[in-house]
Amino acid sequence: MHYRFDWDRTKATIGCGVLLLLLGLVLISPVVAWLIKAVGWVLIVIGIVVVILGVASWIFAPRHRDL
Repeated sequence: MHYRFDWDRTKATIGCGVLLLLLGLVLISPVVAWLIKAVGWVLIVIGIVVVILGVASWIFAPRHRDL
């Protein structure tokens, strides 16, 4: 038997980007030191870039039709 998993990689990319964005927002809370705040800002920027790339690849990806 063959199992076909039709996972959409672009949605996983968007989810990963949102997770990085949220992790970055947690890390820039006022309790942490400056170094961890810098890491938080880097994660926010990376998360935004990953979300934008995921949405763009989701929008511009060719549509597959089962015939």
